[in-house]
Amino acid sequence: MEVAQILYLRQKGYKLLLESPLTVLLELEKLVALCPTQTRRSEESVQLQQFSTPLPLAYLVAKAGFIKADDLVVA
Repeated sequence: MEVAQILYLRQKGYKLLLESPLTVLLELEKLVALCPTQTRRSEESVQLQQFSTPLPLAYLVAKAGFIKADDLVVA
């Protein structure tokens, strides 16, 4: 489901980001609400704590951290 959301936003998201942060957040919440929830996870994903960050939360964190497309991440 997450891949579908990302692919959709890669096509339509640039226009959305021209809107106010509140509008973007509300639209992301609408998008997430359209998708089924992940009620089942594999035992491996639970053991490795592989959980996705919901899009609205990821957007808020990116806004709060002033994260830009050209920022580098060192892992």
